[in-house]
Amino acid sequence: MYLSVTCAEDVPFIDQSEAIRASAGNWFRNYRVEQQTRACSMWPRGEIPEGYHQPVQSDVPTLILSGNLDPVTPPDLGEAVARTLPNSKQIIVRHLAHMPDGVTNVHCLDNLMLKFLETADPKNLDINCIDQVLPEPFVTAPSK
Repeated sequence: MYLSVTCAEDVPFIDQSEAIRASAGNWFRNYRVEQQTRACSMWPRGEIPEGYHQPVQSDVPTLILSGNLDPVTPPDLGEAVARTLPNSKQIIVRHLAHMPDGVTNVHCLDNLMLKFLETADPKNLDINCIDQVLPEPFVTAPSK
């Protein structure tokens, strides 16, 4: 699934020269981009439609959930999406990365999504519980 998506939607748009420059000081250099590009050269690739990279414009109620620590889809990308979706609300969860792993009170996020699906009203969601989505405790010694 990963290759089917990234080989159609991402890899064809990588500027290989820029990737080499951007990774020059990295221990792994350009390994990741090279391996992904190589894998995609052998993977069947779907075609994306013209205009695929144009922002979606819609009044459909939309909830945008962003993790402040997300390196894949950081909050600024959520903000860009929200600009063309006037009936949207972006919620930025301070301690969240790309997936809701390693945090407490995940039920807060589940409840927010369920409430949104019930009401289709992103603007009036009570998001106070997101302040309680915290990193799980870091264990330094075995429990007794």
